[in-house]
Amino acid sequence: MRDLALPMKILAIVFWLGTASYSLPHDLSDLRSVSKPMHRDTPQDWGTPAYRVRTYISISQTIALLCLSLLPNQWLVSSSWSFTLAMAVAYFPAAFIIFNSWNGGVLILIVFITLLFYAPLPLSLFSSYRRSRRGERVTFA
Repeated sequence: MRDLALPMKILAIVFWLGTASYSLPHDLSDLRSVSKPMHRDTPQDWGTPAYRVRTYISISQTIALLCLSLLPNQWLVSSSWSFTLAMAVAYFPAAFIIFNSWNGGVLILIVFITLLFYAPLPLSLFSSYRRSRRGERVTFA
C-alpha cells in the first residue's frame, strides 16, 4: 500500500495543479467580463444566475480538490471523520459528472475517463488510511 500512496498523491497534485492553472483564469475572466466572451465554448446561458452558480461551484470544487491534494495525508487520515470528509469531497466531482451524464449514450466511456482522472486522490487517501489503521506512520502520502 505504501508504494501506491506516493505515486497517486503526486499524480493528483499534478492533475489538480494543471486543472486549476487552466480553468480558474478562464472562469474568473468570464465571470468578470461585461460582455459575452467571443469564444465558441461560451455557454448559451452566459450572464444568467444559473451560469454564475455553475461557475462558482466549478471554482469551489477545483480549489477544494487542489487543497486536498496539497495537504499531507497524515492530516487527512488522522481520524475516521476527517478521512470520511476528505473522501466525500474527493469523490463529489466524479459522482456529479457521472450523474449529469447518466442519460448519455457513452456512459461507460464517461465513467471510465472520469474515474481515471479523479481516482488518484481517493486511492492515495485510502491507502494512507489503511496504513495508519495498521499502525504505520503516514507522513505526506
